[in-house]
Amino acid sequence: MQQPPSGSLWVEGNSSMFQDIKARKIGDILTITVSEISKASKSSMTDTSREKTMNGNFKFNGLTAGNKTILNPVEFGGYEGTFGSGFTGAGSTSKSDSMTAYMTATVVDILPNGNLLIRGSRWTKVNNEMQQIVLEGVVRPNDISRNNAVLSQNIADAKIFFEGKGPLTQQQKPGWLLQLFDLVSPF
Repeated sequence: MQQPPSGSLWVEGNSSMFQDIKARKIGDILTITVSEISKASKSSMTDTSREKTMNGNFKFNGLTAGNKTILNPVEFGGYEGTFGSGFTGAGSTSKSDSMTAYMTATVVDILPNGNLLIRGSRWTKVNNEMQQIVLEGVVRPNDISRNNAVLSQNIADAKIFFEGKGPLTQQQKPGWLLQLFDLVSPF
């Protein structure tokens, strides 16, 4: 049952008239400035070689029994073999991502140490393409500005997902037959 308005400027939910209005309890809303930039690069070079040379001479003096020669002497000589193998390989990879957005999140739990567990999502639709940003993580109350905002870099255990649904997203995925071929193909 809701109480009728009393006509007072004092709102019962506030604990002090002079206190900043910051998220501090379950259900409070917090503004998030999502500004994520990630860059990674890796390169490698491999160069190996191995060479082996083998020489051989074979001499068989024959086989005699008494004065009789059963097998004549045989000599094989001057055989030489060289075996070698080598490998040269190089590879590099580079990746760069960035995401900038403003959104709100709701305090869903207060941890025993006073940190706030937050979760929020934002949907936008442009030309039949749905875009969703999902964010969750842990915020220290000290990182919340007096404007009730926090930077995404100050969110611990942050999980930020940016997903799309619609005709553009569908066209960027390979078909099911190509996906199956990629699973089976050893190359």
